[in-house]
Amino acid sequence: MPAIRYRHNYKSGIISASATSLEDVSRRENLPALLKDGSLVYFPFGGFIERKSLSNVQFVKMVNIIGFSPSEGESGPWQDIPSNSEVLGVFRTGKYYVALDNQQVVLV
Repeated sequence: MPAIRYRHNYKSGIISASATSLEDVSRRENLPALLKDGSLVYFPFGGFIERKSLSNVQFVKMVNIIGFSPSEGESGPWQDIPSNSEVLGVFRTGKYYVALDNQQVVLV
């Protein structure tokens, strides 16, 4: 299962897909997505979803994601995401999912 590294204030954290399924919704980390007017909206992270399997979904631009690892946890090979880039995400069932294309994040 993949994992992402995100920036929150001056700290960074790591979230993996398996960790999100084990935690209670009230304890999950909320991640921001960019609205058209430039403001941010926060919702819990739901995991990862393959882009090719999507139809009729609401895409979002996820911000403050600074790294991606195709393997779970801190030990995997990390790919840095440029600080001025947004990651393609999907909003569904009250959560944000990171869209993957061939097991890689999609930059917007």
